[in-house]
Amino acid sequence: MHSKPLRQAVDLALDTMGMRGPVRRRDVAEEVLRAASDDYWALGDLREAKLAYLHNEIAVRMTAAHSPEFIEPYLTHVPDKYRAMLRRIPRFICVSPRGGRDAQHVMTFCATPADWEANFALKDHIVEATRISRDSARDIRDLLVATGCNSLAELLSSKEAAE
Repeated sequence: MHSKPLRQAVDLALDTMGMRGPVRRRDVAEEVLRAASDDYWALGDLREAKLAYLHNEIAVRMTAAHSPEFIEPYLTHVPDKYRAMLRRIPRFICVSPRGGRDAQHVMTFCATPADWEANFALKDHIVEATRISRDSARDIRDLLVATGCNSLAELLSSKEAAE
């Protein structure tokens, strides 16, 4: 984000709404759009907003399954036990080791065994990252239960935590 006032508006909306309870990203974005005047937006911010919108639209289309009209004629050459799986595969797969915004993708119909191996390795990485995140969530829950606190804010501001 290029504009400091826009960054500040986002932070304010996140903090204000977050202190009230669970939030949805869309609700925060709507609040920022409502509260931030048009002159908060730098030209770079407008370009980035358009790119983010297009990035999301492209991701939806890349991860969508092939249409039945497209895939069905090819399935006559495939053993029965693989047909259901091939009906569900996305149009593109990610072949970058860690994914992310600058990740490379390959059309599934053009993907080589090495591409599928890279996609498999990426999914393994995601599973491991999810496991670590899950374990951290469990540890924080256990900490709150053990201390009798209802939130990290309560725990970190309690007198006992300071000692």
